[in-house]
Amino acid sequence: MKQAFTLILLAVLLTACQTYTFDKPQPRDSASVPAFPDFLQGKYIHRTGSELMEISDYAIILSSATQQDSFTIKAGERDTVFTISDTAVLKTYKGYYFLSRLVKDSWMVFSIKPENNTLVLGKITDSADIARLKQLAPYHCDSTGCVFRPSQKQFIKYIKGDGFRDRDTFDRVIVPNIL
Repeated sequence: MKQAFTLILLAVLLTACQTYTFDKPQPRDSASVPAFPDFLQGKYIHRTGSELMEISDYAIILSSATQQDSFTIKAGERDTVFTISDTAVLKTYKGYYFLSRLVKDSWMVFSIKPENNTLVLGKITDSADIARLKQLAPYHCDSTGCVFRPSQKQFIKYIKGDGFRDRDTFDRVIVPNIL
């Protein structure tokens, strides 16, 4: 089963091995959002057709997906990968949504950019992304990885400079109105 996003997200979120994290949920000075907005809620399928993502008011659930025919998508194993809480924070900035998840004592951050009927999920894994972040913001590295401490302005500059380049695209599952 092809689960590129799920495997990366779960490995990063659930293991003690930290690579690139932040000292606070990002963007630093933006207010937390208590729930996913209505227009984001729904089901989305990965462009490869291998995963189904469901966004509810407070959670993101990923499932393996199989396209049965042009109207039927079958969901398999389900994993709740993000639930808004004190340790999983949703923030927004100019059309982007940021998922920050507390892992030990620092935060993993992922981006969601809605575009028409798609969602683009971004993560920081690319060496160029990391090098750019190191140029923009203070950080501290130890044996478990690097913790970045960007100001709001530095984080926004990172986003505008095409940050979060490791991306997965999900298309909204639209149920045809046949009545």
